[in-house]
Amino acid sequence: MRHMKPLSIQPIPYQGSKRSLAPRICQLLPKGIETLYEPFAGSAAITIYAATHNLAERFVIGDSFDVLIDLWEMIIERPSEISERYSEVWHGNLITPITLMKCVRPITRQPTLFSFYTWLPDV
Repeated sequence: MRHMKPLSIQPIPYQGSKRSLAPRICQLLPKGIETLYEPFAGSAAITIYAATHNLAERFVIGDSFDVLIDLWEMIIERPSEISERYSEVWHGNLITPITLMKCVRPITRQPTLFSFYTWLPDV
C-alpha cells in the first residue's frame, strides 16, 4: 500500500470528521472506482481526499443534515457567493466566533431527512 498524507485544508471543520483517517480508509478502496458514495459525509473528508488523489471519476455525498448538503452544494456550485456570505457574517458579527459557535452548535444537532448531492469534479 502506498502512503498518502491527509489534506491540510478542509472547508468545513466538522466534529467527527474523518480527515485524519482518510488516507487509511482510501488505501482500502479498490482501483478504478466509477462513483464513490459517502453517505455520512459531514465534512466530506473521504470525498475530498479521494478527489484530490483521483481515486474515482464521480462523487456522491449524503448526510442527514439537509443544511449541510445545501452548504456543500453552494461551496461546489457557487464558491464566490458562499465566500461573500461568509465574509458578511464574519465581519458583521458583534459577538466572538466561539460565542457564535456555542449558539449555533445545538441547532445543528437536529437530525432531518437524508439528503444527497452529486459532485462531478472538473477534470
